[in-house]
Amino acid sequence: MKLRAREVRDCGPLDLEETVPVETMFSALPDRPSLLAPIHLNVHAEAVDDEILALIKAETRVALECSRCLEPFERPLKATVTLHAPFEVEEVEVGEQARQSLLLALPLKPLCRPDCKGLCDRCGKNRNSGPCGCAKEPAESPFNKLKDLKINK
Repeated sequence: MKLRAREVRDCGPLDLEETVPVETMFSALPDRPSLLAPIHLNVHAEAVDDEILALIKAETRVALECSRCLEPFERPLKATVTLHAPFEVEEVEVGEQARQSLLLALPLKPLCRPDCKGLCDRCGKNRNSGPCGCAKEPAESPFNKLKDLKINK
């Protein structure tokens, strides 16, 4: 989606809305996120002093994998970015700004829910589905061997 600076200057504030296919914005990424819906863009642009000010809102749905239990889940993905461009520019590429803001909105450590219990460190069972059959005693720490270490001074 391109925003023409002349239209914003001459016609006053503009409100644009567009639905963009995922392939259009994320085709060049080798490890692109799994977006489940087209990207819905809302743009409000107006001339302020000697520049164009655009507020861009992007929304879609994304498929993620929980970093604790490794189960797939879906979440809405929303991003907002404010763009400043000088009047001298003929066109402003709004789509690229929306793409970058959506990438930055992806969680670094996605969780299926805030209280996800994750996997058992012994048997690997998903603890969200119930307790596993492992013994309740704590696993032996690999640092216990350091107790037997003799250091000559």
